[in-house]
Amino acid sequence: MPRAPAAALLTLAVLAGATGRGDAQDPPVPGLDAIRQATERFRDLREALREGYIHDPTLMCVDAAMVGQADSLGAMGLHLFHPGLVGIHLPQPAGQRLTGDDAVLDWLHPEVLVYEPQRDASLQLVAVEYLVFEAAWRKAGHEGPPRFRAEPFVLMKDDPATRQDESHMLEAHYELHLWVHRENPIGVFKEWNPRVTCANYAARGLSHPDVQAATWPEAGPAAPQVSTEELRTIFRRGDALVLDVRNPREYHLGHIPGAFGLESGEGPQTVLATARRLLRMDRTRALVLYGDGINSEETRRGAEALMAGGFVNLRRYQLGLAVWQALGGVTEIDGEGLAPAWRDRSAVFVDGRETVETRGDQVTGMVQLGVPEVARGAGEGKLPPDPATRVVAVGREAAQARALAEQLVRRGYRRVAFFGGSWAEFRRITGPGGREPAS
Repeated sequence: MPRAPAAALLTLAVLAGATGRGDAQDPPVPGLDAIRQATERFRDLREALREGYIHDPTLMCVDAAMVGQADSLGAMGLHLFHPGLVGIHLPQPAGQRLTGDDAVLDWLHPEVLVYEPQRDASLQLVAVEYLVFEAAWRKAGHEGPPRFRAEPFVLMKDDPATRQDESHMLEAHYELHLWVHRENPIGVFKEWNPRVTCANYAARGLSHPDVQAATWPEAGPAAPQVSTEELRTIFRRGDALVLDVRNPREYHLGHIPGAFGLESGEGPQTVLATARRLLRMDRTRALVLYGDGINSEETRRGAEALMAGGFVNLRRYQLGLAVWQALGGVTEIDGEGLAPAWRDRSAVFVDGRETVETRGDQVTGMVQLGVPEVARGAGEGKLPPDPATRVVAVGREAAQARALAEQLVRRGYRRVAFFGGSWAEFRRITGPGGREPAS
């Protein structure tokens, strides 16, 4: 496991909440090839997540330079943990070192998987890691450290005489890396690998030429951030639940598609209550918060309330909805937000249904322009000349409306939303007749 700052590693309580494997007899030690084959399926990150591994909530890609060692040693990478294989149970006292009671080392089911970030933002499996708490190991009747054949595990134990937290907010524990998915020229059991790099990991805070990979610069302990690029990946893969921490009215009028909103009211305690309901009190599930503008205070305060409430697998999109839209992201209007948006005479509504679908069912005051027409550049004279105009796309269903909205963004419009319901729902909510032209 990485040696990280104590404040950040307080969040390692994310490992809590799952049962251990009991007191079964340790299985025999297999060869490296057998371990490689047994964990080969985890090259697909989705498979690791499906089987219960979760991201280290510090979201750090750990390299040697980060902890004051020679850069030539290379890196470890990103760590994913399996709570059930560590044997940690809730509740555990807040602010104290985390401990677990599992003393079984199942060599074909490692407690930790280690990944290297790639240039395309994917993760490549490079190593596995075994971890067991010293107290649990001793209680099981073992005198010396665990061993993989002749190789002893490393005991990670905090030294109170130093400023560094050598055990990174965990009770004393044994750990051992096995570089079975990436050759390590300095040894298969070594902590670092010169052939692994964190250079492609935007969340490490390195300079990055792509604005989509940027995060908001800040100092001090806080929930880790995600970039716009990472947030899009989260939605695509379903890696986390995303929560909009703005007030419900703002959420209904336009939110990032796929995000959940607050039930009622606003503020940190409402964020906490909503997260408890959505995650069903599972404080280990991944959660991402976002708010309105850049460096949103409401996002920061919401994250602080969640961390105080024990939600530790937590990240923030600190750039907010404003940057999401500025970087080409569309927003979604739901049924509760449609009526007030319809009354906004400065907004332009675009009907994206195909011509055959609009016959006999056109709405006065709406622009009739299908997705293919917008894609090929048609519509001059129909669409507003000002790219800052609020534009709302509607279709026969949400997928068509979103496709139209995304094409409108490509045409240069910066404030584009789509209605997330069907045309029948749209007509029911807006009522008979049309609307006045945009003012």
